[in-house]
Amino acid sequence: MIEGEWKSDGLDANGKATWNLESVEGGQGHVLSMDVTGGSPMNLCYSLEEVPTRYFFRVEILKKSSRSDSFSVGVVRLSEFKKGWGTKGMFYNGNLTNGSSALKVGYGPYLKESDSITLEYVELEDKYQVKIQVNGTELGTSFEISRNGASDEAFVPCLHVQGGLRVRAIAQTESPVLESTTPQVPSLSGDWALVEAFEAPQGTKRIWPLNAQTTELQQNSPVPTATVHFEATNTDEGLEHWMVVLKVYNTIRIIRQIVECPSDDGESGFAIKIPTGVPPGTMSTKMMPPQPFGQIELKLSQIFGSNWKMLRMANGNALAVLSDDGTLLASLERQQYYVTGGPCTSYQ
Repeated sequence: MIEGEWKSDGLDANGKATWNLESVEGGQGHVLSMDVTGGSPMNLCYSLEEVPTRYFFRVEILKKSSRSDSFSVGVVRLSEFKKGWGTKGMFYNGNLTNGSSALKVGYGPYLKESDSITLEYVELEDKYQVKIQVNGTELGTSFEISRNGASDEAFVPCLHVQGGLRVRAIAQTESPVLESTTPQVPSLSGDWALVEAFEAPQGTKRIWPLNAQTTELQQNSPVPTATVHFEATNTDEGLEHWMVVLKVYNTIRIIRQIVECPSDDGESGFAIKIPTGVPPGTMSTKMMPPQPFGQIELKLSQIFGSNWKMLRMANGNALAVLSDDGTLLASLERQQYYVTGGPCTSYQ
């Protein structure tokens, strides 16, 4: 672990933000508990005694009080470490930001409880680089800042927080490996693209994607991307309660128990159950989409509301949605994030 000192931006002085620091045994970083209310975020930086020309800053999210809480991980110069929105640096929270403004939207997955984020900071002769890894997935070089005519001041690790969070953070000259202190989230968690869907319960009539004739009739109605998001909502009960969010035009939410059941053929299987006290159907926003998308959403709601009973995963990236007799109702593919246009060359 690189030696340093955690410092706040002073927002906690007015009583709207609090934070607490604990050391982890064996030099495995620090645990920070943060509670920030009001309109401004709080920034915490790790002021390094000596800044290496290459280091890794890894953060594991142990607890996130609400999905609406905002959390960014980045690096800043101490001269640009200011109170609240005044801090400017190179940050990641699903988007690339400078601490107050989004620079690239949808750069990678948004951060949630149990995620691990690693920033690799590299200081070269002519530029500074920041590379990002989320849950073991490389997102590439995110920032590449020229040193020509710029300050030679190095960057140090920084956290940008709104809401209630508890994290473990460590800065090292070698890529850190942290033993997780949180329950392991099954590989089901995350974003999936809807590849194909069939009308329930028979599973013979395809309803997604649209056939060529239907697409031609709907030239004036843009065809949306259909996605399904799986997120564990109750880690105190073995990650069995999940929020499943289906998006086409409307956002459709379903709460289910999803119990992992490994199969003999090496594929991951999951059983779908309705938790006690939870309605069997779905909850949806009320936007009126153009046809045929209204009917498609209704049929997808039937699949995920009452007809699906099992999931079968292959190679970690393909997911089959099955009825109780094994009929294929839908196919999902893990959503990949493709970084285009190169890294951000400025954060100002």
